[in-house]
Amino acid sequence: MAFGRLIAIDILDINEPWEFEHNLNDELRNITGVEIVNNMAYLANSGNNAELIIVDISDLNNFEVVSRTEGPFGSMKFVTVSGDYAVLGSDRYVFRFDVGDPENPEYLGAYVTEDLIRDIALSEQFLYLAVSEDGVLMLDISDPEDFIEAGFYNTDGKAWDIELGHNIIIVADDTNVGIYENTLLSVPVEPDGSKIPNGFAIYPAFPNPFNSSTTISYELSQPSFVSLNVYNPTGQIITTLKNGYLQNGAHSINWNSGNLPSGLYYITLMNSGRSFSQQVILTR
Repeated sequence: MAFGRLIAIDILDINEPWEFEHNLNDELRNITGVEIVNNMAYLANSGNNAELIIVDISDLNNFEVVSRTEGPFGSMKFVTVSGDYAVLGSDRYVFRFDVGDPENPEYLGAYVTEDLIRDIALSEQFLYLAVSEDGVLMLDISDPEDFIEAGFYNTDGKAWDIELGHNIIIVADDTNVGIYENTLLSVPVEPDGSKIPNGFAIYPAFPNPFNSSTTISYELSQPSFVSLNVYNPTGQIITTLKNGYLQNGAHSINWNSGNLPSGLYYITLMNSGRSFSQQVILTR
C-alpha cells in the first residue's frame, strides 16, 4: 500500500516483484491504512468522506468494492481486523465495526484518548494502542459496544508502532524495541527477563452481573500506592475497597454490596497517576 492508493505487488519471485494493474486504481484514493484477511482488503480512507472500504481481492486483476461505510470519522490513519470486527484509528479516536457481513458493516462505537495514537493492534478480546507519550494502552473489547480501559505500560520512549505475536506485544519507541507479555495480567518484560516498571492491569470483575458480591483482581508491576473505589453513576464514592501501599504482583478483593439497590456501579483503580474504571451490574 502506498499513500493515496492501493497497490498489489506479486512477490512470488522476490528478485523480480511486479505490480498488478488492477481495475480500481482511479477509484481507491486517499488510502492511508490497509489490512488483508483471507480474500478481503480492509481500507482506511482519509478523504473528505472518511470511511471504511472493504474490497474483494480474490482476483488481483479485478478488485471488487464490497462495501463503503461513510461517517464523520475525521482523518483515518489505521485499520486492524480480528474475527468479525474491524477498528479504524485517527489521531485520537478509534472506531469499531462489526464486519461479520462484509457487505453490511455495522458501526458499533468509538473511544477517545488524550494523547496521539501512533498505531493500533487488535486481538480477539483486546485492542492495543501505541499512544505516543503514554506507551501501550490496553482496551477490553469483549463487549462489542464498549471499550473498557484494562491496563497500560509505560514505554521508555514515545510509542510509535505496535505488533502482536504469539503471546507477546512488540512495541517500537524512540529508544528501542520492547517485548511484552500478551496477557491481561502480565507484567511487561525486557528480553533479558527483567521487569519494566510503571504498569498495572485490572481483570473484569467476576461474576458480573452479580447478586450480592463480586471479586476484583488486578496486578502491579512494582510496589506502589493503590486506591480502589466503588462509585455510583452520579460519581459518589460508595465504598473504598483499598487505599494503601501494596507490593508488586497479583491482588484480589471481594466486594460485598450489602443493602445497596440493584443498578450500575463503577469499580475504579488508581495507581501511578492513572485510573481505570469498569462497570459492574448489581441484580437483586
